[in-house]
Amino acid sequence: MEENEQDDDEVLDPLNLVKPTQQSLDLIVSDVHSIQVCRWEQVGESLEPSAVLTIDDRPRLQELHHYLEIVESDDFFHCMCVGSLVLQLLAREGVVATLTVHHGRSIRWHDAWGSDATLRDGWGLARWLAGHGATSLLEEMESAESEAVRQSQLFTAWWDAMPACLQSLYERATDWPEQQPLARMLATLQAEYRTDVQLVLTLCEWHGTLGSAWGSYFVFETLAERLLDELGRDRVVTALQGADPSRRQAEGAARYLIYGTRTRDIPGRAAEVLRACGAALDDPEKVERIRRLIGD
Repeated sequence: MEENEQDDDEVLDPLNLVKPTQQSLDLIVSDVHSIQVCRWEQVGESLEPSAVLTIDDRPRLQELHHYLEIVESDDFFHCMCVGSLVLQLLAREGVVATLTVHHGRSIRWHDAWGSDATLRDGWGLARWLAGHGATSLLEEMESAESEAVRQSQLFTAWWDAMPACLQSLYERATDWPEQQPLARMLATLQAEYRTDVQLVLTLCEWHGTLGSAWGSYFVFETLAERLLDELGRDRVVTALQGADPSRRQAEGAARYLIYGTRTRDIPGRAAEVLRACGAALDDPEKVERIRRLIGD
């Protein structure tokens, strides 16, 4: 949801790819005498694994092996990152396998599997590693979980602020605002709000709901912006000319107007509305953007 921040999986063509299996992983792990847990380290222009923990006794190897259990599947996927951690499996002849752990959700066996494999108990693996001094994976997962809760709460606030007439039209399974039924949404809004002033202020208030930083955004937030685009920038400015917006409505209008060609020629009353908005804000970055927008 957040702010252009995605770690998506790439769906792979399963033709000629080797399916991950628990049996193949068990065979290689049972043959090693140690496993090095590594983090990526920048060396010149490349990333190299740097060991933070070495497991070289049989009881702990068996414990770690327990947490390397996968969910076998015919689905092929490939996380787009290089991995949160690297596990180097060593036998007498040296490194016999390199596994990367991706966000505690999956593992990749380089040069052996044609797909990543979902971990059965990623949290268990992260906690076990943290208990032995390698804390970064658990910290990453806890941070991601906290962020997911925060995003869920913000989405709920944004949803609650959505014009009620749109809620039955909003398709929650759709990831991108342009895939929402924009034409039907706009027609519904225009039937509900008979004047441009009412309609524009309603959308601007929704666009200003979260008070988000203007340099970043949640993807779902841009739906209000796209609906304002459907109306057109000139209708938005004209509506502001005849409006007495609330602070939230004015902030949503400013957030909409600061981008691209929307910044041209903000006339009299609309400029006053935005100037008053800037005076009420305690965010220097937003104040400066409004100043540049209206030319003060």
